[in-house]
Amino acid sequence: MRVAFLALIFLSAPVYAARFDVSSLPRSEFIDTEVSTNIPFRLKRTDTTSVDIKIRIDGTANNCLVVAFGQDSNSNGNLDFEEIDTVYGWRGGRYVIENVKGWERIESRAANDGTGGSIDINIRNTLDVVPCRFSAICGGAVAFKKLSDNPPPWLYRREWNMMRVFRRGEAVSGDQVSCDMRYPSFSLIVR
Repeated sequence: MRVAFLALIFLSAPVYAARFDVSSLPRSEFIDTEVSTNIPFRLKRTDTTSVDIKIRIDGTANNCLVVAFGQDSNSNGNLDFEEIDTVYGWRGGRYVIENVKGWERIESRAANDGTGGSIDINIRNTLDVVPCRFSAICGGAVAFKKLSDNPPPWLYRREWNMMRVFRRGEAVSGDQVSCDMRYPSFSLIVR
C-alpha cells in the first residue's frame, strides 16, 4: 500500500526592502558648521511594514545628529528643509522626535547628564502603511512613551523618498546611522 503525502507550507516573514548605513560624516573645521548627506531611496513596493532606525552618537550638550525623512518634491536630489516631514535624533543634550510640518517636538532627556549614546527606534505599520506600534530605546532606557500608546501617522509616510543625515556642532568620531525598511513576503511551498 502506498501512501502519498502532500504538504503545503505557508511562510510569511519580513524581508528587507531597503537598508541604509551612514558612517561618520565628514568633520567640519568650525563648530557652527553643518555637514550632511542625502540618501535617496525609491522603493518599488509601498507596503513597508517595519522601519528600524538606529543612531549611535558621541553626543554632547553642544552638538546634534539627526535623521530627517521626507519627499524630494522638487527632484533636486536634496531633501530641502521645507520638504522634511519627520526628524529623529539628538539635539543639544536631548533625544528628539519632531513632526516638522506640525511644529511638534517631543524630547527625552539623556540619563547621563547630556551625553548621548544610542537611539533605537522601531516602527511597525499596518498593511496599508499606517503606524500601529512604536518603540524607542534611548541610551538604554525606554523613551517617548507618549508615542507608544497611540503612534501618530507622521512617524512614517509611504511617500517618503529621501533621507537626510546631518550633524552640527562639535565634531565627534562615533556617529553612525542605519535604517532598515522591510516589507512582508509570502511563500508557498508544495511538497
